[in-house]
Amino acid sequence: MQAKLKANTFWNDYYFGEKTIVYGHTVICNYPKIYNNTIGIDTGACHGGLLTAIEFPGQIIHQVHSKKDYWREEQQKWQLPILKEKKWSSLEIKNFEKLKNKLSYVEDAEVKAYLNELENGFSYFKKMYPIIISEIEKLTKSITDEDVNFFNAIANRYSFSSLIFQSKKGKLTLMRVERNFDTPLKILWIMKELNLKIDKKWEKLFF
Repeated sequence: MQAKLKANTFWNDYYFGEKTIVYGHTVICNYPKIYNNTIGIDTGACHGGLLTAIEFPGQIIHQVHSKKDYWREEQQKWQLPILKEKKWSSLEIKNFEKLKNKLSYVEDAEVKAYLNELENGFSYFKKMYPIIISEIEKLTKSITDEDVNFFNAIANRYSFSSLIFQSKKGKLTLMRVERNFDTPLKILWIMKELNLKIDKKWEKLFF
């Protein structure tokens, strides 16, 4: 239902029923929100806020302070293991920064260190693009010098033959290489096919 509502509105903006609805799972503030005969009582107990109950009849509010931030405590148990299980090698390089920004709220030192290490790894693979272009251009020249009459046959032996043909025409661009090899895994493949040296540290982290 929420997906069908207008921007910046909530379901209780449209409720005008006679029966009172009490709801949670949407943190309001430190005190219940009473609006359109609805009462929101989620005051963030799991985040270290207040635990709120409402007594009927009379709509009497009862509150006690939470002892600690239970959500953060639990998050620290599962967040790092889940991040380490993610297949980072298949994540598009351009999307890593977006994901890291979503996790900017993280305060756990180990998780932050792991994300920083991943960032360095993605940066490493991104820096390989100019080197890959240079190697493809060298390979193109080598094939041309070897036997220009059999250029197509030799070029087609490579999985990235389309880039070799682009290089021959002088049209191999950074944008095209980035589009074809947009994940660490794809970059690793072409680096191996080009016999480029791979830093074992990042190969171990991603693969």
